Formats: sequence, structure tokens, C-alpha cells
Amino acid sequence: MYRPLILIVLLSGASSPQSRPAGPAATTPAGAESSIERDLKITTQIPAEYPPKALKKGIHGQVVLHVFVSDSGIVQNFTVVSGAEELRQAALDAVRQWKFEPYLENGKPIPVGTTIPINFTLPETIELPSGAMKDYIVHRVDPQFPRVAVGGRVQGTAVLHAIIGKDGTIKDLAIVSGQSSIAHAAFDAVKTVAVQTL
Repeated sequence: MYRPLILIVLLSGASSPQSRPAGPAATTPAGAESSIERDLKITTQIPAEYPPKALKKGIHGQVVLHVFVSDSGIVQNFTVVSGAEELRQAALDAVRQWKFEPYLENGKPIPVGTTIPINFTLPETIELPSGAMKDYIVHRVDPQFPRVAVGGRVQGTAVLHAIIGKDGTIKDLAIVSGQSSIAHAAFDAVKTVAVQTL
């Protein structure tokens, strides 16, 4: 008995670039960008991780935080000014770990408040793990067990990598691993799969 495993890349429309205040900026692989207003120098900046559920739902946008930085440069307090609920915790988890050079006024460090916007921008492609799209399949064809595999009592798993377009159809499909006859049978079946668009 064999079964195909599918690693899926979902093509997603990227959001338009968002304007950001001047200042230091950081980018995470998942597409979360941050910048800070006011003349504060960041010494430790933890990038925000794009929440998987928000990524899967296509939620994006900006989370604005107002933070209070102590005279030693530690974030002591913060509030959410605006932003999607699904993105807020990721922004908070990152910014609470930030550290700054003390803000000086007349040569003396003082506590300050500042506003930090963090932009979550959808990437062009979203890499999903094996099995993540199974509940979204609207059309599928079961693979036909190859005769050569039956005769040779061949069994195993075929792993495929698929790129799915915004219309839910497979745009590209490649065999990652698996015994040749089994993998090609899985390939022929999976290439007709259609999924719901996210």
C-alpha cells in the first residue's frame, strides 16, 4: 500500500507597500517589518513572527504599539493603538524584548514614550506543510497502483511538491522522493487536484 504526501506552496497576492516612518527597520522571512519613530537607537531588536493562523487566512496590515522605555532603555510598558487582533500578540511578543540605548536629554538619560508600527505583509508564496491543504481539496483523483509495483510487491510513500495558484489549481508539480513507479502514479493523480482558494 502506498500514499502520496504533498508539500504545497500557495501563491498569494502580496499587499501593496506601506509607508513607514523613518528610522531603523527589520524584516523577518515571514514578511513582518518594523520601524520606529523618534530618535531612539535599538540595541536589541527581535523580529515579529507572522502568526501561522493569520498567514493562512491572509490577514495582513499594521499593528501600532505605544511603548514606554525606561531611562535604562528597557521596554517597561506598552499598549496596542491599532491593528488586527490576529496580529497583535505577535507584535507584542517581539517588542517587549526590544532594548534601546538610553534616551538623553541635556546629557542625562530619561524615560520616554514612543510609537512603534509593525507591518505584516503577505509574502508572494506561502509554504505549507504536508497535509495542510487536505480539508480544502474540492477535486481529487486517487492514484492507480502501478502494475509493475503490484507484481514486484513494491510499496512505500511518494512525496510531491506542488505550487497552487490563486485560482486553486496546481501550477507546478514535482516529485520529491519515492520509488519511481509509485511516485509517477501519484504525480498523475495529484496533478488534477483542485483546492479552495484561501
